[in-house]
Amino acid sequence: MLNVIYDGNCVICNSTKRAFSALDWLHRLNWIDLHDTSRMKTIAPRISEDQAMGQIHVLDGEKIYAGFYGTRRMMKSLPLLYPLWLLMHLPGMTWVGNQVYRFIARNRYTINRLAGKPVCENDMCRIA
Repeated sequence: MLNVIYDGNCVICNSTKRAFSALDWLHRLNWIDLHDTSRMKTIAPRISEDQAMGQIHVLDGEKIYAGFYGTRRMMKSLPLLYPLWLLMHLPGMTWVGNQVYRFIARNRYTINRLAGKPVCENDMCRIA
């Protein structure tokens, strides 16, 4: 099972969680809100809140995948997304994937506003 650290106050992060969870028929992803400090201390003590706020983190045993690499690692675990995981290894895709991921992560609150979505969920947010 993969432990996935995400920002539970981020609309884009929660949308990502819902999409991946819908495809996680084999229950291979364990989602952990970075704001749940007790679970974070137990499951991911090596990841600081600032690190976690910047991008998704996927823990696979002792390995930690962050950002695009974390998203790609989740794809490998889900049968319907496995072909996409293969495509993400084509030459140049790592560079493109990192650029797109960083852009979205850096501008997630602006993207929410432009899409007409609320910037925060549950009346809470933290602008990184």
